[in-house]
Amino acid sequence: MPESAHKLSCACGQVQVETRSLPYRVGVCHCITCRKAQGAPFNFYAVFRPEAVTLSGDVIAFASTDKVRRYSCRKCGSPIYSTYLREDEFYVQYGSFEDVGTFHANLRILDEALGAMAPSLPDLCQPLR
Repeated sequence: MPESAHKLSCACGQVQVETRSLPYRVGVCHCITCRKAQGAPFNFYAVFRPEAVTLSGDVIAFASTDKVRRYSCRKCGSPIYSTYLREDEFYVQYGSFEDVGTFHANLRILDEALGAMAPSLPDLCQPLR
């Protein structure tokens, strides 16, 4: 596996993903759609070029908006990746990586409705290494 390759999988292991580069963007989004789709106060993702990602396993798609497609494991339901109707971006769910802690967020999208409720993420929001 190349030095910049990283593996991730769903909770049951049926879906396997390997990335073969560093992400060109890592973000944390607090918008209402991401919060609901993740069942959490934010969505933490890493963005790769599609040619740097290999996916195996059976996924199902959900159109969370007109532009966003979210893909989850058909068996266990774990969110794996998203696309935003752009052919040049593949948004991988950060929490699915085997080696969490490798990347740090360099983009944070806040929902104005959160206001003071927005969680503090100082350890996650650091420049890329």
